[in-house]
Parts: sequence; C-alpha cells; structure tokens
Amino acid sequence: HAHGALGLKPGKIALVAALVSIVAKEGLFRATARVGKRLRSPVLEANAWHHRSDALSSVVALVGIAAARCSLKIFRHADAAAGLAVAAMLAATGFQITAGALQELSDAVDQDALERLRFAVLAVPGVAQVASLRGRSIAGKLRVDVDVVPLDSDLSTSASFQLAEAARVALLDMEAEDHGAHSHSHGHSHGHSHGHGDAGPPRVGDATVRVVPAEKTCPVVASLPTQADLERRVADTLADEPAVAALRTHVRYPNGLACELDVYLEPTPEMGEGVGDLRAAGAGVTKLLNDAALGASVANVFWSLDREPAPV
Repeated sequence: HAHGALGLKPGKIALVAALVSIVAKEGLFRATARVGKRLRSPVLEANAWHHRSDALSSVVALVGIAAARCSLKIFRHADAAAGLAVAAMLAATGFQITAGALQELSDAVDQDALERLRFAVLAVPGVAQVASLRGRSIAGKLRVDVDVVPLDSDLSTSASFQLAEAARVALLDMEAEDHGAHSHSHGHSHGHSHGHGDAGPPRVGDATVRVVPAEKTCPVVASLPTQADLERRVADTLADEPAVAALRTHVRYPNGLACELDVYLEPTPEMGEGVGDLRAAGAGVTKLLNDAALGASVANVFWSLDREPAPV
C-alpha cells in the first residue's frame, strides 16, 4: 500500500528496521566474502555481494523513509522513489552476478591474467620465450597449458624436464602468494569481483609446461610453388598441345626441399589409343613440361582411359 495515497508516513519502526538491516547485511557481506576468498569459491563471493547489495538497498530505503517522514511536500513521494532506486540496484547486481556466472560456465579467461602468467614464465631462468599459452577456468581456478622455448637449444632430456618443472612451480607459486595475501587481509573490499576479477595474481590450480624447440622458417620451402601455381602452369604449357588434355596434377614436396609432379592426362581423338602412342605422347609431355621451367620436375605421367588411370 502506498503511504502517499493514504496520507500516512513511515513510522520509527521502519527506520530502526532499515538501520538493523544495514548493520546485519554488511556484517554478513564481510564474513561471507572472507570465506569465499579463502576457499576460492565464486559462489560464496557472489553470495557475499548479494548481502552487500541488500545493505546498500537498505541505505537507500533508510534515506527514503527519513525523507518521507518530513512534512515538506517535496518529500511526499520519497518512499516510492526509494523503492524504485532499490529495484534498480537489485537489477544491476543481478546482471553482474549473472555475467560472472556465465563467464565461469564458458571457461573464459581474462587476457590480462594470461599476460601476467606469461611474464611469470619468462622470469624463469633459462626460458627464452613462451611459444604458446592457453588457459581455461574451472571452478574459479585456471588450468594452464604452456610451451616454452629454452635459451639453450641443446638441452638434455633431464635438463628440459627441470626447466619445465621450474616454470610450472613459478605458476603455482602465484597461487600460493595470492593465498598468503588473502590470509592476512581483513576482508576489506572496494570492488565487485568474481572468479579472476580481483587485483591479486591469477589463481592457477594446475599447469602443464612443455619445452619445445624454437620454430625455424626455411626460405627454400617458402620459395617452392604451390599446388595451384603448378596446376596453372601445367595447363598453360599443354594448352597448345591438341593431342592431350590435362585432368589434374598431384604435387609432392620430398624432404621439403624440392617439388615433384604426377600429371594425369586424357587422350584426345587426334592421337591414337595404342600403347605405343601413349608411351610416345607421355614421353613428349614429360620432356615438354620439364623444359618449361615449371619450378618442379615431372616424376610420372598417367593416362586416364575410361576414367581409370594407367601408368605410362
């Protein structure tokens, strides 16, 4: 029932109830937030902020009740306005909690947290670079998968294992440092955090670290022609040969340093279908293609007769 419509004002009991609610809910917020941070529980942290939102709502309600008790006409709708403000605050808090829960369900990881992990790994003696770093959030903690490149490319197996273990311990130590910082805190908080949103180090629950060699680019491989380039060159070279028609080209790169072709052809009515005719035409096509500087050598020429390839 609206107080304004009946000409009534909120009583003193309403003021006292709002004050008690503020003190009680703020106390519940601090206690629940402290336990949630210690246990790394996003559910408890979200519940703590539910208590904080109740406390703030009670503050707004207290102001509205006090204003409604004034005899000035300007405050006659203060109680209703306070109700709208409380509803807006609850909606905003609900949106924040829902967004945090959806982020946990999607295993999303804050990119800033990944960058902090990258710097922690790079600080390990013997690590030259981080080749890859992936992470996912499970139950409020990170599961990290890291590939590192060592400074010394000739590490033994045991030395590589030691380096990987050192990097893994460095990541897990961030969790230990974060736990120690929270254990000495007094529960004071100035922001709404869920999962990885607090200002402390990322919460690493487990880490897998592998030592991998540095990737090396080979200019020879990069300079070799592609399959599409070779197919076009073969088709252009055989365009003036009415006796044959190119069907397709199979490209191989043995050892990554050379390029070989298998060319599939189809005879045309201008040439005979005897074995001798096919062998002669195949030899001629092989010489023609090898002399055309395609950028690859012709290894085999196949004839397609009734759609059944037959080697020359």
